[in-house]
Amino acid sequence: MNKCLVEACDASVNCKGYCSKHYARFVRYGNPLAGRRFRDAPWPICSIDNCDKKAAAKGYCVAHYARAQDGSDLTRPLRPRTARIGDRYHAGGQGYYMLVVPKGTPGAKPPTPRSIGWRMLEHRYVMQHHLGRPLLASETVHHLNGDRSDNRLENLELWSSAQPPGQSVTDKLKWAREIIGLYSASGHKWPIRYAP
Repeated sequence: MNKCLVEACDASVNCKGYCSKHYARFVRYGNPLAGRRFRDAPWPICSIDNCDKKAAAKGYCVAHYARAQDGSDLTRPLRPRTARIGDRYHAGGQGYYMLVVPKGTPGAKPPTPRSIGWRMLEHRYVMQHHLGRPLLASETVHHLNGDRSDNRLENLELWSSAQPPGQSVTDKLKWAREIIGLYSASGHKWPIRYAP
């Protein structure tokens, strides 16, 4: 039975000379002794030249690991993590775009350690700015031409999935008057459709 390469460990080898615990730490941190229980062990640095960020996986920092997964150029300089109001960036695999917005903008997500400033989906921000009020939880913004990167106001349509609380005619009429009052007061100029 082969023992783990870590001197103080008597567990049997699972993969690449390490037991399962130390191999998991090696994969995650690039160091089999890294982790919460080993705070005195030096944290490894990214293996890419001129990068002083902490290694996150396979010896790379988070940014370089993402590039390695995509097959992108690892030598290209990293973009500085600064956020300017109005910066626009791709929001992921569904075609939406995010917009960096002023701190405390209604509906915006606060920054996280991996994000750049307060951000909001661009199409929601454009509609919210047009209406002059925060979007309601029951409201969504639809792209008329289906292109989620085309966030011109002319291409956006406000949808509502609100439902009346009751089923009596009196309740439905009361709810209808509230909806008409809400959208008439906001000066909404675009067609309103109700999502099924």
